[in-house]
Amino acid sequence: MGDIKKKVKTQEELLTERKSGKQPVIDIANHPFYVDMHRETLRPHDDFWSKGIPFSAFDAFKISDDLSWIPYDPKKHEPVDINPSTLTEIPTDWIIVEIPHPRKLDPYGYARENDFDIDEYVKDHPIQADIKARVVAWSETNIPDVVERNREKLQLKRKRLYKQSGTKAKEAGIKQGRKR
Repeated sequence: MGDIKKKVKTQEELLTERKSGKQPVIDIANHPFYVDMHRETLRPHDDFWSKGIPFSAFDAFKISDDLSWIPYDPKKHEPVDINPSTLTEIPTDWIIVEIPHPRKLDPYGYARENDFDIDEYVKDHPIQADIKARVVAWSETNIPDVVERNREKLQLKRKRLYKQSGTKAKEAGIKQGRKR
């Protein structure tokens, strides 16, 4: 079999495609999402039930000016609402994905939406092809520490409840021990 080589497109070709209406696509956990600047969301390409990933999620989970770590449900194709105080296990139904800021995903659309000079903006912020979100390992996040702290709190709470229930039983004059 011969080598199948993917043609690398030039900035001019990418800009021409974008100007003709081709929306940028990012692969998130093996699912393509359109970068929709006008609706301020990443829309899954074939899941119309999903709300997608709103740009507001990027601000909520920003790790730098250019990147965000977003808790993501790969089955629903949406961000996950998490309550760190209730996590007692490493989640298995969702993952953390690292996604570039929308201005990096679609420099053309970002410039157009913000009334910047498109050609100048794209010159300074090149259009990228084949963008892929990175799945972040749990060990890179603080989730394992959060889970451990929550487990410790839960154990302390259980110990206190056990102690209290034993003390109350003694105060009430109930004998504790083996039943015969």
